[in-house]
Amino acid sequence: MSRTIFMMACGHASNATCKGGPACAICGCTTPLRQVSGKEGLEGRRARCSDCSRETDSRWELPFFEHRPEQPFDRYYCGCRGWD
Repeated sequence: MSRTIFMMACGHASNATCKGGPACAICGCTTPLRQVSGKEGLEGRRARCSDCSRETDSRWELPFFEHRPEQPFDRYYCGCRGWD
């Protein structure tokens, strides 16, 4: 089952809900800019894990994904330090 993902004003992909709408649990942003999916708008970009620097192709579904167009790499969390 896929979930609807939004590019948030903070730069993160939505990863939570607040009062029934998309939200960012990382920084508390509740302002969605547009619905996104897959690699839409991320073609050719790479993402690095913010903890261990593991790299992968950027895509909106990555855990805790943050699009950073002004930087050479986007950010995400690969799970290297666990999930709890």
